[in-house]
Amino acid sequence: MLTNGTNLKVKTITNGLFRFGEFVLDSESRNLTQNGSIIKLTSKSFELLQLLIKKHGKIVTREEILRKVWQEEFVEDSNVNVQIAILRKILGNQNDFIQTISKRGYCFTAKVEEKTSPSTNGYAVPETTSGTDITSLAVLPLVNLDGDEELDYFADGLTESLINLLSKMPELKIMAYRTVARFKNKDLDIADVGETLHVGSILTGRVRQFRDEVTISAELIRVKDESRIWGTSYQKSHSEIFQIQTEITQSIAEKLLPRLTSREKDLLINHQTENAEAYDAYLKGCHFLSTHTKEGLEKSLEYFHKAIEIDAGYALSYVGIANAYFLLNGYSFSPVNDILTETNRAIEKALELAPDLAEVRATLGTIKYVYEWDWQEAEKEFLLAIKFNPNYTLARYWYVVFLMLSGRFAEAHKQLNHLTKIDPLSLSLNKTSASLLYYAKRYEESILQAEKTIELYPNCIPVYTAMAISYAKLGDYQKAIDLMQKGCESAPSLSRLAVLGYLFAVAGEEKKAKDILEKINRESTSPLVENFYIYIHLGEIEKGFDHLEKSLIQKDLEHVALIVEPRADAVRNHPRFIEILSKIH
Repeated sequence: MLTNGTNLKVKTITNGLFRFGEFVLDSESRNLTQNGSIIKLTSKSFELLQLLIKKHGKIVTREEILRKVWQEEFVEDSNVNVQIAILRKILGNQNDFIQTISKRGYCFTAKVEEKTSPSTNGYAVPETTSGTDITSLAVLPLVNLDGDEELDYFADGLTESLINLLSKMPELKIMAYRTVARFKNKDLDIADVGETLHVGSILTGRVRQFRDEVTISAELIRVKDESRIWGTSYQKSHSEIFQIQTEITQSIAEKLLPRLTSREKDLLINHQTENAEAYDAYLKGCHFLSTHTKEGLEKSLEYFHKAIEIDAGYALSYVGIANAYFLLNGYSFSPVNDILTETNRAIEKALELAPDLAEVRATLGTIKYVYEWDWQEAEKEFLLAIKFNPNYTLARYWYVVFLMLSGRFAEAHKQLNHLTKIDPLSLSLNKTSASLLYYAKRYEESILQAEKTIELYPNCIPVYTAMAISYAKLGDYQKAIDLMQKGCESAPSLSRLAVLGYLFAVAGEEKKAKDILEKINRESTSPLVENFYIYIHLGEIEKGFDHLEKSLIQKDLEHVALIVEPRADAVRNHPRFIEILSKIH
């Protein structure tokens, strides 16, 4: 008899017998039989077939298949194609049980009879917290009841703050903000969201601001039966927003975890500022930072500085300033010499105020290798960030990029494995996955991943670069050029134009490549790294190296990417290239 305090409840277990045509699939014994004879299936083939059968008549997307069948692994789309082909052969291609739905996924079309019966084998089966149990949680975007889009920043920022606080609990699996943000302003079905995100509990809520008052309601729901685990509402002054956050996060943690230590309770308190006005300015800064536009990034700086004017000890606002400057340079809105001093000053102050904050260490790590080319110290910072908060997704993404640009592809894949569990729907995950496959020279797989990314995010123009170069590497120059021209038209930039120039060069269209080269050199305020690739593929090797050496004055991500960039393969063994790499790495 169990005596560990577990609440026992006898429940019906589904045997899961599914009959279709001359086949029977038994979920409990994990067997597939045909006219009574057992057919051998691999574990992945069985799980894929079971998923398709259970959703017979419905479309199962490739994303859902990858998430549910390969949930613990980082794999590519081609694995799905292989397993589908295996199943079709086993079931008989003539039966056409599995239909491909173009650009969407697959549908199991056979008529399925499902048989179930109670089976407890004489034992009481305890309700456990394994798999998609309630300790896996999605905090859905809080609904802004004001109806004013200009106040969305507060609801979105509060959602992200709750996620960030709860993510400090290692026993909880908390879905990242960028994934749950996909559900903003959508009619939601709890069961569908739970199944999509593979979570056992969901927090929903609403927020309204009126003058100096804020009203927040929150409800924690168990996905399995859509029952209410916990819920409450608050109507307090805006200055009490931190108390509300603490009460919500501690209440959730207490409901989902067996016990909380005093240290864990302390982690669920927002210690960064006690000034609601400074917090409000910080949330506005984060809102504009997320736009990744020149105007938005400059606006974010205004609000981060405002937050610091109100509370000079607000470490996260200094991190925000450093990140805004980094992105201004990263998107070529500002040259590195214009932003480096302010970037360093901001992150040094943040480090002084909060040395054990994951956000501080992650940003510092990025600065270390991108602007200082200090790879060893950068890795130390990333590992500290992950240690301080294993679920801080931005630290993981930046560490993935660091590993990727170091040529450590297997380690980068391992980090992405963790991110697939907590941030499966984000642009960052999908875009980074395509880039990783590109740098690893797995061009066909990179193209498939890029197409998947564009399906999820149609306006994701940056992914066109790796996709177009991959097509060129596979010899399809016209497709590469057409794609990059589309990218240049949709989001014009000298960097994208340089990629197009490179594509013309490798395709043998020398005049077009030279015209682009002249245009960029005429309009750019500093030597562009990407021009190096045009020069070397036009056969002007020494001129290319002269240009690349001049560009080293303005350090950026394109320089650190030289280590693994496939476009540089033509000169990778050249003495001048080896000398340049020795300065960077």
